[in-house]
Amino acid sequence: MATSASYREMTESDQRDAIRTEIHQTVETLLESATFQAGRDDPLDLEQTVQEAMRTAGDAITASHFRRAHRDKAYIKQAVRAAYDEADARGERLRNRGWRPVPVQFQGGSQHVIWTPYLCRDLRGRRGRRRGTGRRGPDGTGTYPVLVTLGVESRCSAQTRSDIALHTILCSSYEEARTLLARRGIRLDIDTLTA
Repeated sequence: MATSASYREMTESDQRDAIRTEIHQTVETLLESATFQAGRDDPLDLEQTVQEAMRTAGDAITASHFRRAHRDKAYIKQAVRAAYDEADARGERLRNRGWRPVPVQFQGGSQHVIWTPYLCRDLRGRRGRRRGTGRRGPDGTGTYPVLVTLGVESRCSAQTRSDIALHTILCSSYEEARTLLARRGIRLDIDTLTA
């Protein structure tokens, strides 16, 4: 599959073709008779392999739709305007810091990098000492307004966050939830689950 950096330079048609090619190759590989031999191979392994491959394909399709939304200038403008309006309502000012690559965790367990606009609090003209880069924590002080409108928070898609919340609530421990999520391809540490 194309790398995340090359996706930014590809046309929408080329992205769709790359995804189609990957899905086609995956399906052809899974349909090969050598993939599973009755009586020799475990059917559970076969089913898990097929499900994992299809989840990964689904993630690629969802990421493609998210990238398409980032090509819609009116949609981007609307999302950014909404973020500015929310900040104004809180009495804050935002500053546009350009486009940033953001790895997004999808429900199937794969991550796709999506280039998106980044806005942060505008601290110019305020009193106090200047803060250096990297002193605001791993999540910074800003927002990715277009990703927020697509349901992405904390670098996880809406369905991923829903699955994490469900497993965290239903399981008797964070470790058990982490183990069950890992079986579905969502690999997180316990600190991330509790955040």
